[in-house]
Amino acid sequence: MPQKKSVPKYWQDGHVFRGESIHHNSDDNVARKMRTSMFRSVESAIRRVSTSSPSTSTSSTHFARQCLSSESTPARKVAVLGAAGGIGQPLALLMKLNPLVSSLSLYDIAGTPGVAAVVSHINTRSEVAGYKSEDQLAQALDGCDLVIIPAGVPRKPGITR
Repeated sequence: MPQKKSVPKYWQDGHVFRGESIHHNSDDNVARKMRTSMFRSVESAIRRVSTSSPSTSTSSTHFARQCLSSESTPARKVAVLGAAGGIGQPLALLMKLNPLVSSLSLYDIAGTPGVAAVVSHINTRSEVAGYKSEDQLAQALDGCDLVIIPAGVPRKPGITR
């Protein structure tokens, strides 16, 4: 009777081995983990920007309590440059849902009024503005506490990863 080989723990968790994943739905798992990781890193960046302000002399624990309290949320403006792309759209959605963001500027050279209109329908307190031309880039970045750039350049014909 053949003996079963033990599989290392990290293979069982769905990690990739020689280009093949252990789970059939690993693409969904990877996308979910990436979205969660991206949201956490952006949220921590917003908090770092807030705590690094030289004009405040309060401790970071006081700031954390202030951010997490329901009494008042600090005004934070976030700009997403490349908001009409495949990463920029869900990122704009996550930023709109983040209670630390009070104003959201969406910019893309392809134009973002449609993305801004859709994201603005989400029932949160943050305001959304879409900017589409290079003349409006300065307006989109004016007063921003955090700028996120998920923009990229399309591949030229014949170029592969």
